[in-house]
Amino acid sequence: MEDFIYTLSMIGIAVFAISGALAAMRKEMDPFGLVVIAIVTAMGGGTVRDIILDTPVYWVQDPTSLYIAIAAAAITPFWGRYLESRMTVLIWADACGLALFAVTGTEKALALGAAPAIAVTMGVMTAAAGGVIRDIPVSSTHL
Repeated sequence: MEDFIYTLSMIGIAVFAISGALAAMRKEMDPFGLVVIAIVTAMGGGTVRDIILDTPVYWVQDPTSLYIAIAAAAITPFWGRYLESRMTVLIWADACGLALFAVTGTEKALALGAAPAIAVTMGVMTAAAGGVIRDIPVSSTHL
């Protein structure tokens, strides 16, 4: 079961990184900005969760997720620019990432001994915080 949750987490990282990269592409950000937005989108919620739960931040302990986020961000412009509606893909990527991270965030909090209500809250935070962190710099970018 632990391998399954880990796999879900890595898929969630990739999906949210794609979501962040697509949002950055909509704002015509440069490649560096695109990668930064992809990383904060993919890893922001889990980082906030781990800090609140006072546990080592997951990507500092195992940088695999960082590499996955960078790779997903790097390949997105090659296929993302051909999409007729990036917004539709962005919405679907966000929805998939929300579902994956809600499950994995709740599971991690439960594994750390959190009460069920706290675990659900951590699942919601894991799912939503990356998108909120993404939306701040993306929505404040004026062209």
